[in-house]
Amino acid sequence: MTRPPVDVRPAGLADVDDLVQLWTSAREELARNGRPLGAADAEGLRRRLATALAEDGLQVVLARWAGRPAGYALMRVAALAPLLDGVVLHVDHLFVLPELRRHGIARALHAMVAGTAERLGADQVVA
Repeated sequence: MTRPPVDVRPAGLADVDDLVQLWTSAREELARNGRPLGAADAEGLRRRLATALAEDGLQVVLARWAGRPAGYALMRVAALAPLLDGVVLHVDHLFVLPELRRHGIARALHAMVAGTAERLGADQVVA
């Protein structure tokens, strides 16, 4: 049996609703595991994401499994530490829906992270 393809691409403004849905799922999972993740409500998050996606500092990639939203990675480019030279890609959050894990989605997201780091000339990737 052939696996459905994983499609990973940079997210844009048209993906905000899918990202809010995934973020909400991530937040619920963390809360169930005793690690609450503070964040704005869905509407506040929608506004923040739209603003962040319009800026250059945040890189967001969205993974789809058989056409449906499956996971995402939030990345930003910054120095490793204020007094060090060099650019580093920080992976602030990476999430795959629990029911879609073990299908290569996280691997595809990691590959996109590595490609993004290379394209941006980042010396390191940190999470």
